[in-house]
Amino acid sequence: AAALSVRCAIPESPVRGTGRIDVGGALLLGGGLGAVLAYVSVGAHLGWMSAGMIALLAAGSAALAGWALLALRVDEPIVDIRALRRPVLLTLLALVLAAGSFRSMLQLTSLIAQVPPDLGVGYGLGDGEAIAVLLAAPNLGIAVGGVCAGWLAGRFGPAPPLLGGIAIGTVATFAMLAGVTLLPVAVACGALVGVAAGAIGASGYNLATSVETSERQGTTAGLVSVVLALGSVVVSFAGGEVMRATRIPGTFAGGAPVSTVTGVYVYVTMAGVLFAVAAVPAIMLVRNRPATAS
Repeated sequence: AAALSVRCAIPESPVRGTGRIDVGGALLLGGGLGAVLAYVSVGAHLGWMSAGMIALLAAGSAALAGWALLALRVDEPIVDIRALRRPVLLTLLALVLAAGSFRSMLQLTSLIAQVPPDLGVGYGLGDGEAIAVLLAAPNLGIAVGGVCAGWLAGRFGPAPPLLGGIAIGTVATFAMLAGVTLLPVAVACGALVGVAAGAIGASGYNLATSVETSERQGTTAGLVSVVLALGSVVVSFAGGEVMRATRIPGTFAGGAPVSTVTGVYVYVTMAGVLFAVAAVPAIMLVRNRPATAS
């Protein structure tokens, strides 16, 4: 439906450019990232040092190294690492940290929502319709955050809304230390994390593409997508490992194993710290942005 709407409602650009598709670079980059992320995702189950996992990691690393060498040699690489400028690199750094933080918090919300308070593990949010509200709140927040970030970017540029989204996410994440036992607080935190996610995603694309030429904007937007996905997978996996390492033997909620409250607090703190670190490159981007007329 989305593709059909684009085809019917958006006129095709009359501008035509020449170029070629870097098929080799795309295969090496995609295959390398896929192999490394597969190692990170399933290594704990199949054995980090097993022959198959080591071979997978080696193949992924070799593919990424091959992609980097190819990108330095060809005229039109899929990602021109030679042309990545400081604002783009700072944006990508902020995005990989912030995306990992908010995705991991959305994952945690779905986990603790299944734990009833009367289980006696130090956290839990109940069940029924209240949990449905908890899980729906971030989606509403994402829509609000994205729209507001777009409006603010038109007045002040995309860097301030990016920093604002990261700041909101930082506060909401640390507030979730109390929200793991209080449903109203958890709903508010979930909505605010959603606002942060919407603002960060929209501002990230706007900021990264605004400093590039029109010929490179599509490639840069693709790189932003890769970085967002990479941060989401890596940090969510790290949080999952924290929960796995702190499981309470023989304790289950809804058929799923339950972790200790210490594990939950460590998870939340990790996400909050990453949000705070993401603010550093975002602040640098705000300070160095060109003046924008309001």
